Amino acid sequence: PVSEAEENRLAWLGVELQPLTRELARANQVSDQTRDGQTGGLITYIHPDSPAAKAGIKAGMVLLRLRTPTQPVPIEVQLEEDFARAQGFPWERLDDIRDQFFERIPTPWPPVETPVTRALTDLGFGARVTAEFFDEGQVLSREFEVVPGPTHYESAARFKSESLGITVRNLTYDVRRYIQRKADEPGVVVSRIEPGARASVAGVKPYELITHVQDQPVSTVAEFERLVAAEKGDLKLTLKRMAKGRIVTIRAVTAEAKE
Repeated sequence: PVSEAEENRLAWLGVELQPLTRELARANQVSDQTRDGQTGGLITYIHPDSPAAKAGIKAGMVLLRLRTPTQPVPIEVQLEEDFARAQGFPWERLDDIRDQFFERIPTPWPPVETPVTRALTDLGFGARVTAEFFDEGQVLSREFEVVPGPTHYESAARFKSESLGITVRNLTYDVRRYIQRKADEPGVVVSRIEPGARASVAGVKPYELITHVQDQPVSTVAEFERLVAAEKGDLKLTLKRMAKGRIVTIRAVTAEAKE
């Protein structure tokens, strides 16, 4: 058997893509190569030290298709617009959402799994693939080996505190990119709040960062677990919601409440 993290591993090219439209295809002079914007993805970001970065791929290029010796037909890049995330995450309205609806809130950051990463993952780690890009009027080909990507949100280590009713996950590259947080800055991300639990009553919300427990910096779920287990009284958490920080206190369970 493999671990959950291994099961959730995805292939890694290191690009973020925006679906093409007819207007984008024409603006980038790539209509003929993308069936007038029906296929292809505009590269909006290159992750440092990724295979794409090492191959010299740049933001602004268009990823057209993938070719592999094992498949006679090229894999066309076809993406769908994520209209829910295009509206922006409701950070300002988060306090007004009742805890029983937290499960319906999608993550603020886009999922790492896309049709491209899924196709590469299905080819298998170690497979060879040729990616075709369009840049400045030319079609460019770059060969890659399919490699596993770094840990992402869905595969991140997590810890659930039954007594607090909260689940936290380690920060991963995709979450750090969204919240613009450096690798050496502390924090674990709240991934789940149990309705009616102590964390919910204290006002902790999904997708906030917990940067400190009892004024002690916390950078991993293991540290969070240790600090929570060591505290028998009220628990002070330092939270960060995007650029805004705050402190909440989760009250200790009284003898009456235990009964």
